[in-house]
Amino acid sequence: MDKLFEDFLKKKITYDQLLNFLKKLLKYECFYDIRILFSNLLQVQGDKDLALVIFNNYLKKNKFRSVVGQKILKQISYIKYGYVDTKGNKHVNENNMTMIDYKLQSPIEVAKSRIGICWDQVELERYLLLKNGITSESYFICYYDGDNCPSHTFITYQENGKYYWFEHAWEKYGEIREYDNLKNLLLDVQNKFITTEVRNFADKNNLIVYKYDKPKYGIGLSDFYKHCENGLKIDVNNL
Repeated sequence: MDKLFEDFLKKKITYDQLLNFLKKLLKYECFYDIRILFSNLLQVQGDKDLALVIFNNYLKKNKFRSVVGQKILKQISYIKYGYVDTKGNKHVNENNMTMIDYKLQSPIEVAKSRIGICWDQVELERYLLLKNGITSESYFICYYDGDNCPSHTFITYQENGKYYWFEHAWEKYGEIREYDNLKNLLLDVQNKFITTEVRNFADKNNLIVYKYDKPKYGIGLSDFYKHCENGLKIDVNNL
């Protein structure tokens, strides 16, 4: 893909050839920005020079995501949402998963089992990002409603002065999003979490975000919660 981008910038391929390539890419491309790029290029069909400017700006802004990020997201695209219990049984797409027999998988185990909830997938993402020279941070968001206590974990990283939310397990928002600062990133995650995961949002004080370190693999449900809650509690609004 990089070679095609370079050929376009050097005018070795035509505008129409570029559009045809991007159109094919949209079938499996998980990045929101690719769709924006495609839409913008369609609007300047008669101005090839402007198309070059738009595409060049896209490359400058998204070079990291379109290389390393895309590579990793495609690498883990086969991972399904579910978990492996303490006996090694797989639970995928089950209604009302209680996970009382849940066991946190290692990155290698997730790759082999091909399933994992967000807690598991974060560890695989952490591993793959570090393997590519990228240091990441993991966050745990939970709404303590005294009953279900919905939660989510996710990975962030920095590159070229920008902050990125790397998401795969949360299928509705599965992509890489870019932000100017960590506060905007966490506020966006919070808002999306409240809208889609919390049924009766009554008290903002019950919504808590923790930054947590890599946990011990093999721990269960309650121990994972304890590990995250022993992390750094984040006051998102005052970052």
